[in-house]
Amino acid sequence: MGLRLRGQLMILCFGLIGLSLGIIAYFNVGVFRLSFLADEEQRLRAAGLRAGRRIMEEVVQDYISSNGQFVPVKEGDDSRNFDFRVVPGLRYFELLDKSGRVIMRSGQGSNELPKKNRILERIRLEPLPTHLFYDSRIKGADAMSFPYRDGLPMIGVGDVSHITYEHFYPIFLVSEPTGADLSNLPPATFQAVLHLSFTVENTSKRMRLVTAGNVLLGVTFLLTTLMAIHLWSQHAIQRPLEGLVLSMRQLETGPTGRELTSHNELANISKTLQVLALDRLKYQRELESLNRDLEAQVEAKTQEMKEFFSLVTHDLRIPLAAVQGYCDLLMRKPDQLSERQLTFVNRIATANGHSLELVRNLLEAMKIEFGTMNPVMENFDLCTLAEEVRDELNVDDTLPSVVLEPLDEESKVVTVEADRTRIKRVLTNLLSNAQKHAEGTPQVTLRWKKIPRRGVRVQVVDEGPGIPAEECRRVFEKFTRAPQSMGNSTGLGLGLYIVGKILESHNQSIELKSEVGKGTMFEFNLATVDKD
Repeated sequence: MGLRLRGQLMILCFGLIGLSLGIIAYFNVGVFRLSFLADEEQRLRAAGLRAGRRIMEEVVQDYISSNGQFVPVKEGDDSRNFDFRVVPGLRYFELLDKSGRVIMRSGQGSNELPKKNRILERIRLEPLPTHLFYDSRIKGADAMSFPYRDGLPMIGVGDVSHITYEHFYPIFLVSEPTGADLSNLPPATFQAVLHLSFTVENTSKRMRLVTAGNVLLGVTFLLTTLMAIHLWSQHAIQRPLEGLVLSMRQLETGPTGRELTSHNELANISKTLQVLALDRLKYQRELESLNRDLEAQVEAKTQEMKEFFSLVTHDLRIPLAAVQGYCDLLMRKPDQLSERQLTFVNRIATANGHSLELVRNLLEAMKIEFGTMNPVMENFDLCTLAEEVRDELNVDDTLPSVVLEPLDEESKVVTVEADRTRIKRVLTNLLSNAQKHAEGTPQVTLRWKKIPRRGVRVQVVDEGPGIPAEECRRVFEKFTRAPQSMGNSTGLGLGLYIVGKILESHNQSIELKSEVGKGTMFEFNLATVDKD
């Protein structure tokens, strides 16, 4: 049986137990109430019967003449000799003739009997003892109503001072015989009615005691049920849950060898998790071993790649530098070369310069990837460095020329603190890219301005076709080349990637602002050296 179904059954059982307790308490209190009322009515009837006999013997006999008639009551004769204390609960009694006239009345609260004619008519029709409950509230609410009840009233709860129990006993009298012959007695005739009024005992205290006893019994049974459910949950839920938590911890710390002996779903999950913990430990050890082997292999391959790139870039850079040197020597003696030869030398120098630039970018990217790019900080003049870069890039008349623009007098002499070689690489990459992609425009501008407490702001501006917005986010990524709409790109897509990494090593960032058809601007800051 599943845990969910068990929980639903437990809730159902708990609800049924509560409902049963409520029904039992309701019927138990009802039965006790009816029992109290029946006992009270029986008590009142027995008390009325005893009191009626006593009154007939002690009082009524004195008012009956020898001819079977009642003697008129003398004024002031109210049967003071009758002791009401011997009849508990008796309020008063009165003797009525068959027409309803009061013959005598005695006791406290002996008020005029309401609706007596209807009661006497009822007794005349059926001359039997009549017992009725009298409710003064009914009479108070409606004077025309019949304020008597044959059945049991709602007593036992609250105030019952407005309810009394009324006894009506018909009295039959026989005349004395005229002769000595007693065999011819005259028949008994209905002559009067003896009315007795009793107070009703308030049983509310007994009802409260019974109700409290039922509530206490229900609470006791409920607590016992809760304790049983708790003990069951300890065995069926809590222990398996503890085992489940232990098994989940074992997934992190490893198995402990402790197993659960229960056989429900939680215990099965716990055992499954223990198996998973064992498998995890096994695979973890295997992965750790594989990782160690792979790390050793990667480290060996990385070292081999470092050595390979170092050899390749070294072997490429030396002959390219030699070719560049020979081209510079030939261009210093233009009078010894024909115009055609000089054109060839310029083309060789340009192509060689591009190749040498690719090798340098490749070497710089290798240092970045292998984490060996450690900037060497020094103080140098930014204006002098900018002039060197301009002179190196303004050798090809087919490309836009590089123009330097210090934005104010203070910016004409700016000392910065940075790695001079790598900042030169930054300026070279930015300006050479601008020359390539702004071909056909008059110039590419390098601007800078000294900003107090923020260093110097450097800008590289061109009037080329611009970079589309969707491409601006990718230009600083590795091996990202310009789209075909911006012309042919002869590089490897490492120039701007190297620029971003170099500035990042100087704790600086670069910003790109571009508008299609109007041009592009790169901006970055460099730390300056403040002179005292």
